Amino acid sequence: MKRIIAALLLSVLLAGSLPARERDNEFALAYSQFTVPQAVYVIGSVFGIAFSLGNFTLEKMALPGALSLEYTHYVNDTFGFGGSLTGDLMTADKYTGKEENKKYDGKFRMGFLSVMPHVKASWFDNPHFGMYSKVAVGAAGVFQKDGESSITWAAQLSPVCMDFGGSDLRGYLELGVGMQGIVTLGIKKMF
Repeated sequence: MKRIIAALLLSVLLAGSLPARERDNEFALAYSQFTVPQAVYVIGSVFGIAFSLGNFTLEKMALPGALSLEYTHYVNDTFGFGGSLTGDLMTADKYTGKEENKKYDGKFRMGFLSVMPHVKASWFDNPHFGMYSKVAVGAAGVFQKDGESSITWAAQLSPVCMDFGGSDLRGYLELGVGMQGIVTLGIKKMF
């Protein structure tokens, strides 16, 4: 593990000696799965069933994934700063009562809207392929069907990210953990 961290740090330090970036700004649109809100939702439903001794269940659970919009401005060849807006929605059918007299109790909906400033550190940026890491911390609004809402912390740590394609339009893949998920796929326009 120490060797991996050392290699990552060395890559970031050496990235400054690579050829200059052709574009300083990027807009991105992404789709993610396996987000922290999805995990909390699933774990919460399991505990709800367990603690109610089966008198409360969620069925037909839908976790369509998170959508994100991002902007990043690179201040030099290595570091970029920006922000993201991420939305994540989860739904299920609620039932109360035991199996023999189970009663439909309506739809359960929960949505998260996250706003997170981020920092990206470029490992390298070749004309058709680049790698970077990303850290984001911000806030998320939590909205439920019954009108209840709250605000909580939001974060994303994506240590291994890569983009591929042309010099101004690229696809990308980010692997990490947080509000944008374990796996994020997207497209970015650089200018």
